[in-house]
Amino acid sequence: MGALSKLELVSGATRLDISDVANFSWMGYAGFGMAQLHRLVMRGPQQSGETDMGYLLEPRMIQLTIGIMGTYDNVFTKQNQLLNMCSPSNNAIGLCFTRINAGVASQIDVFPVGGLDFASSERGPRHVISQLSLRAPDPTWYDPTPGYLGFGLGGGAGAWQIPWAIPWAIGASTINISSPIIYPGTADSYFYGTITGPITNAIITFTDGVSTYTLDFTGVTINAGDVRVIDTRYPMKTIVNSSAVNKNGDLTTASNLANIVIAKCLPGETTHTTTVTVTGSSINAATRVDINYYNRYNAAR
Repeated sequence: MGALSKLELVSGATRLDISDVANFSWMGYAGFGMAQLHRLVMRGPQQSGETDMGYLLEPRMIQLTIGIMGTYDNVFTKQNQLLNMCSPSNNAIGLCFTRINAGVASQIDVFPVGGLDFASSERGPRHVISQLSLRAPDPTWYDPTPGYLGFGLGGGAGAWQIPWAIPWAIGASTINISSPIIYPGTADSYFYGTITGPITNAIITFTDGVSTYTLDFTGVTINAGDVRVIDTRYPMKTIVNSSAVNKNGDLTTASNLANIVIAKCLPGETTHTTTVTVTGSSINAATRVDINYYNRYNAAR
């Protein structure tokens, strides 16, 4: 598989290619396809059948078969390198699958849970073959390059420049502007980001024509030099200030911190558009709203 695709284990800045053929051979796999799910149902006391209430994805199990090649001693050196990468930890490692010709990468966060016993029955004079079991609590794969949408007097960064057109005037003290997220993912994504003050009565609204979600800070002033760091991902669902003090209470009861989402593509779509609107007052050139997210998928691409 090495000529067409690459498989790496990723921990921080460390990347171990387990498909380079010269040192490691990625010989087989399972668990790269559709995530397992279960349907949520309810049933009344006199109801025939049941009522379907939706679904939840189950954690994903991934099985890899890995070969290690080299001299007798070199095999043990590489074996220990792989063991070190997969040593038990409370921190997940990344499993990154790249289709080389297409330049498409898919990553998933996993915990090693078994295998790598390097049995003598699978050992030869210049190789050893072993299985590796990985568990992904979040079963969705994601593009490891995050998406970004930014709002501020200077506009957005990168591919998300926000043009300021009439009637906006530089020096105005209010903001009311919208921009789309063109989302290609087949699984929902939950954003993380920052509101940088000064701003009063900030409201961030996500709408995709089907659902509308808001984070409403009406009645709250975020002062210059202060921030609200927002994380809508599970299990965090938190808002803190620059001192890491919980500020979930800043939100009005109309807010949707628990379920705000960048919605996945619907059947037949190749992209799904979510429009983000930011409003607020008492701003200046330091005011910013930055939104980060990952394009997520139900299977490795």
